[in-house]
Amino acid sequence: MEPPPLDELLALPTMTINLEYADSADRICNTSPVERYKTFIAPSPQIEGHGFLELNVSVLVLPDDLEKDWFGTPDSYWMRQKIRKATKLGYEFAEFDFRDHVDEIYEINTSKEERQGRAMSESYTRRPAEKSPFRDQTCVRHRNDYYGIFRDGRLYAYAMVRQVGEMFIFSEFIGHGDHLDNGVMSLLTWEASKIRHAESNSRLGIYHLHHNGTPGLQFFKRKMGFRPFQVHWELAKPGVELPDLENWPPKPPPAPRKPPAKRRSLVRRGLGKLRRMLR
Repeated sequence: MEPPPLDELLALPTMTINLEYADSADRICNTSPVERYKTFIAPSPQIEGHGFLELNVSVLVLPDDLEKDWFGTPDSYWMRQKIRKATKLGYEFAEFDFRDHVDEIYEINTSKEERQGRAMSESYTRRPAEKSPFRDQTCVRHRNDYYGIFRDGRLYAYAMVRQVGEMFIFSEFIGHGDHLDNGVMSLLTWEASKIRHAESNSRLGIYHLHHNGTPGLQFFKRKMGFRPFQVHWELAKPGVELPDLENWPPKPPPAPRKPPAKRRSLVRRGLGKLRRMLR
């Protein structure tokens, strides 16, 4: 869907989000923020002169008390009904290992030929490739997790959620076509947000651009509490030495050269040959 007029986008409220590059020595703290930052500020294909994720960003601002000030508000009536429906029908939320549910993920991905008015991309229609498990993640502000909605041990909706500094972003957010009306995506959003709020002290959830998708997806975002913002992205806290973004990722150091094999001198080789002839 086309974005709203530029004057409307520039009138949106503004917020600054810091990705907290290099807040620890953990590898992901020194790579994920840079990768996200370069993606977010790359030129937008829809809004000339602005970054890909700078205008009309769909942001869920989480209050301190999620039960009272998000779940329990009058504006969240639709969300509550969906979550209660999913729970009543026996769906449950859990973190999972991608490798354990490849068949179910493939079934979810191919359960609808079209989503958001477009045919599913090849990355979803082909069988998912095996993925290595995430390395030990020691930083609560930088991590990747797979969260899913299950019933009777079977996966029916999933998301890969990236925590990057002050925010977390929903990725690979998808549910089985036959189960979408049962509230599985609302339950997934609610429970994943609660975990990131509790474990990472995160107050901001991102669902890409607010105008993206069909009217149905935009309705879902609004009813779950997402609102459009202008976002100014900061890579690191003040005082942190920044990486060379023009030459990112850095080239790995060259492999150490093997020392040349020792070569016998011509004299020694000649003497050896003479001794063999005299035997």
